Amino acid sequence: MAKIRTKICGFMGILIFGIIYNYIFNNIIIYTLTPLFLIEYLVWWKYENRLDEKYGLRPFNDVSRNKRIIVFGLFFIAPAVFITSIVYGISGNNFLGGLGLAITMIYPLIFMFLRMETFSDSISEKGGFGYFPASYLLFSFGIGVFTTFRGFSALNFYLNSGNPPLEFALVSIFLGLLFQTIVLLPDQFNKISPFDLRERKGLLFMFVITVLLFVISQDIIFSLI
Repeated sequence: MAKIRTKICGFMGILIFGIIYNYIFNNIIIYTLTPLFLIEYLVWWKYENRLDEKYGLRPFNDVSRNKRIIVFGLFFIAPAVFITSIVYGISGNNFLGGLGLAITMIYPLIFMFLRMETFSDSISEKGGFGYFPASYLLFSFGIGVFTTFRGFSALNFYLNSGNPPLEFALVSIFLGLLFQTIVLLPDQFNKISPFDLRERKGLLFMFVITVLLFVISQDIIFSLI
């Protein structure tokens, strides 16, 4: 019964996320994202047991919760986001921008998947929620939207019209991927942080680090225009 309730809640969450995403992007996204998310969720429903066995997603606890976020995000959310981003780019005559948007979202998921033990088995002795993957995905994506995505979009405009400068596009992409990676290394920051990053104060500390990296990236990028 608990398993069925969990799946129903997950389905409703995906549906709500799809509605919000559609509201943001409108037009052709409405006809691609929601059906893709629904299909992805049905696939997850069918293959969940196999993934549970392979990646240890049960029993339901803090560790398996973090693993489920990463595995579900990479194998099921990422494909829908990739297809939708490409469609969005093509419909806006900005294919590279769409590709950059896809990379901005999918790269953090791949990185966390490769370091899944770090993000999953990270609950401190005092409790807390560990290196909660959803938070670090948002941190990395937040930086990437204004750097990685902007760089790919600028590269598309440079190839079409020669403006903005090529250096602006390339530096944006480089800094974006670099800073997106930096915020995905909480275990390394934890060695020098005044707070335990696996707890609430530590998460706020990483938010401040993310904001500082964002400010630095914007200062460097716009100095090239």
